[in-house]
Amino acid sequence: MTTRLSTIDLAASGEGLHQRSSPLGSLRRRCFSSLGIFLAATLLSFFPHCLGWQSTRGHHRSNRLALVGTASILHSNSDVDLSSAREQVWQQLLGNFQGDFDNYNQVVEDRELGLLPREGGGHENFHCTLIPVSKNGRLAAFYFDGNPQRIFRFRYYELVPLSETAQDEAAVEMKLYTLQPDLEKLLRQHSEEPLEWPQLFASFEKGSSLKDKIEYLPNCEILWSLEMDPDQHSYVAHHKDKKNGLHAVMVHGEAIVDSTLIPGIKIRILDQLSLYDDLFYINDRGLDPETGAYIYGNQNGVPYRLERVARLVNGERELVSDDLKWTLGSTWRDEEEYKARLDAVGGPSVQMRAPAKKELE
Repeated sequence: MTTRLSTIDLAASGEGLHQRSSPLGSLRRRCFSSLGIFLAATLLSFFPHCLGWQSTRGHHRSNRLALVGTASILHSNSDVDLSSAREQVWQQLLGNFQGDFDNYNQVVEDRELGLLPREGGGHENFHCTLIPVSKNGRLAAFYFDGNPQRIFRFRYYELVPLSETAQDEAAVEMKLYTLQPDLEKLLRQHSEEPLEWPQLFASFEKGSSLKDKIEYLPNCEILWSLEMDPDQHSYVAHHKDKKNGLHAVMVHGEAIVDSTLIPGIKIRILDQLSLYDDLFYINDRGLDPETGAYIYGNQNGVPYRLERVARLVNGERELVSDDLKWTLGSTWRDEEEYKARLDAVGGPSVQMRAPAKKELE
């Protein structure tokens, strides 16, 4: 069971998801914009005297120019709003998609309700560390039970603003990559020192290009936007700050990927994400493509709720949660505290399981 769990990944997402976020939302925006231009043109053409215009042949060309000007203004305002929304998504993602997050408090709540990981309906305790290596590049590491030496997945994420001519919506696409094996090995050797990763990443095989350090994961793109799908992102319905979050779905709805641990095994991945200043929701599930059986993820469909532990400020970790700083690694706690924290949730997550039926009889 431990081996299967270690395939947890942010790599893909979304059951019945939109194709590139919400095409319906984009269609609505285009329709409303066109409707506004049509109404304005109609009103101006039928009621020129209301605007102090003379309905004479000599002024006919002026009226037409005025209509074109009005339409241009409406288009311009629409473009300004879209451009502003795009910039908001971009800046918000750059500012919040970094630092450290951990779901330990969610795990405490699970155990109090008698929920154990996997078949038990509860969650494993895992931590997410996001380190910028460029303006739009992130190294991401995920590890269990507050122990950076138990990283189960490294990823490189590339943030790409959608071209203004590509699509009529405010969104940022995130492409996913694995790391070159020797580079990943090097980073794992410095798992307790993530602030050193940017320099290690940049200097790895000096002279090599970015594409020599990473390998693209096809069909695993994520689309971030301000739009919250009422069904797929229903888990944030009661969040105190619903308006200021970013929400993500998978561009292709789902992905079938090869297991990196078990040759020949494929995994169907589904995921939705939501990111706030203080929280990171990861609704990540991996299923058997043929049977639909869970390989990893919460089997009750409850997302992993990771709270922000630290934020990167001027290249340094700035603590946000003093209570969760122990999850950053051995230099942030002593062994006594670490043992007490794990004992409080019944021990290491990956070693826990719900009793089999025969054990309950």
